[in-house]
Amino acid sequence: MRGLARNHEVSLLSFIGAAGDPELSLSTTRSYCREVATLKNDVTDMDLRQKRVQQLRSLLSPRSFEYHLMLRPEFQARLDGVLARGAYDVVQVEFSQMGIYRLARRNARSPRFVLDEHNIEYDLVKRTAETSKGFSRKLYSAIDWRKLRREERDAWRRFDGVLLTSFRDEQLLRQDEPRIKAIVVPNAVDLDAFRPNDTAPEAKSLLFFGAMNYHPNIDGVHYFVDEILPRIKALDPQVNLRVVGQNPPESILSRHGTAWTWSDSWTTHGRS
Repeated sequence: MRGLARNHEVSLLSFIGAAGDPELSLSTTRSYCREVATLKNDVTDMDLRQKRVQQLRSLLSPRSFEYHLMLRPEFQARLDGVLARGAYDVVQVEFSQMGIYRLARRNARSPRFVLDEHNIEYDLVKRTAETSKGFSRKLYSAIDWRKLRREERDAWRRFDGVLLTSFRDEQLLRQDEPRIKAIVVPNAVDLDAFRPNDTAPEAKSLLFFGAMNYHPNIDGVHYFVDEILPRIKALDPQVNLRVVGQNPPESILSRHGTAWTWSDSWTTHGRS
């Protein structure tokens, strides 16, 4: 968005919750966006118990858990109003879960509608169903990914183009919908913000940096701590792992010990 704003006018319509620092997010975004419109949604503020209740309810619905999580009639009304008032060249929707909203084409000069797939979401849930050891998670995921796949494929068909972050995801999309216009735009790093400094890196230290309330990351840390790290420490007991990320579940915290340390703040250990 900052990159686009250097040469274009950018507007934003987004859900916002109480988690993190919403005021800082808003003031920062307004510094480079022409217009910022937000709508409160408590999905980011749910605790684990609330999430499990909603997931259980979704099993009785033909729609996925993600659909019920994001669908808000008031957001559709706000979106309709923004599109009716503005003259946009491109409307980009972030995440397939937001592809459930209607994007009306009013005339020949309607904007191009683009879906940014950060992941093929149904594939993540499908792999969770295939690898989970717990029966309840395996059963839930086995049901949910099939509903999510139907919704995700429907979203692809309604957009002029789809952005993907990996060639594997592109292959999955083309297997399902070979006629969809899609392009791979790999994830990147802002080299102005993240550059090596003169501080020597901490010796024999490994770093895992990512959101720790995200199941694939949780699963990756579980596997590394349980299966890989003991083999490394058998060769060199002084090797240490740091896990940096917000809101780790109890399954991560219970593994915390001499083998690794955890922090929810990147600045705690510096940027080296």
